[in-house]
Amino acid sequence: MATKPEPAVIVIFGASGDLARRKLGPALHSLTCAGLLPAQTRIVGVARSSLSDAMFREQIYAGVQTYSCYDEGECSMWENSKQHYTYLSGDYDDPETYYRLVQHLTQLEERSGASGNRLFYPLQGDASLFIRADEIELAWGLIDPLTEARQPALYPVGSWGPPDAAALIAPEQSVWHIGCVASNE
Repeated sequence: MATKPEPAVIVIFGASGDLARRKLGPALHSLTCAGLLPAQTRIVGVARSSLSDAMFREQIYAGVQTYSCYDEGECSMWENSKQHYTYLSGDYDDPETYYRLVQHLTQLEERSGASGNRLFYPLQGDASLFIRADEIELAWGLIDPLTEARQPALYPVGSWGPPDAAALIAPEQSVWHIGCVASNE
């Protein structure tokens, strides 16, 4: 029998973009519908666009309606889980963005019980957004306390991660691919 993952806070950098709307939002919704995302899990979008939490949720929901593996007749979980999506606007080259992110994550973890479990999904695009050394140090300030608490899994650079990574989130006899969980039967 597969183990259900622990609650986490998932941080999506570049969350106002097309990838979050078309792929990540629907994939997270599909995991929720399949019962693979704990109810205490929180999703934090971070991007330069000025959006409220409600606007971010609307944007993600538009992607869920269009691209999710589940239609509303199969899964009506969005109404219960939409409050788990929050948004933080800020420039990637502004250290204040990362200070506010740390404060926001701390508050979410205290309220949700997802303490210490953080998953960061970096934006894809211009690497020059992260070139300053002080920004890198601030970003590592988010990670260092977690790595001191437990040893992260290491895997070869350029690989897709540990071979058993999919087994951590998928139930037995299931195959995982972005956005959907499909039975082998």
